[in-house]
Amino acid sequence: EEVFLRPPRTVGNPDEVVALGAALRMGMHIARTNPHLLNEVQLKALLEVELDEITNHYYGDIAINSSTNKLQNYTIIPKGEQVPCERTETFVLLEDGQDSVPLYITQSTVEETDPEEVHTVWEGRLELDPEKTKKDDPVTTTFSYTAGELMKCVWVHVPTGATREIGMNQEE
Repeated sequence: EEVFLRPPRTVGNPDEVVALGAALRMGMHIARTNPHLLNEVQLKALLEVELDEITNHYYGDIAINSSTNKLQNYTIIPKGEQVPCERTETFVLLEDGQDSVPLYITQSTVEETDPEEVHTVWEGRLELDPEKTKKDDPVTTTFSYTAGELMKCVWVHVPTGATREIGMNQEE
């Protein structure tokens, strides 16, 4: 109440609301995959339901902030983004002859720049040929989030095409 200057809206028992949502999602799935299990009224009603899916967390990558020279978490896909979605950010190499780039997939419930305050979901490296890298070479970071909570992350060293791709679902 203090923040929004009005009392919170309640719609019922949270456990019942979650159960109802799960039942509705399962009904929609059955309507599309096994419609013969439903009567005509159920089938018609479930096929008319449309749900908007949105991301439930902020997803990002950690890189060095060129102004502060410190590690920073950069949001790639914000919380509440309509699914499916895809976002790309471009970062740069820090030095000539760089042989790899550290890669991260971070997740948080609030937008956060401090790497210590986010959950690192995955960590790896993009290996590079140091003979072919120069300071300020662009490295693109593309995160995509699909319906069904599948996430794909792709990092590309643009000049050489060196690529690292990771796919995961929210159960991992």
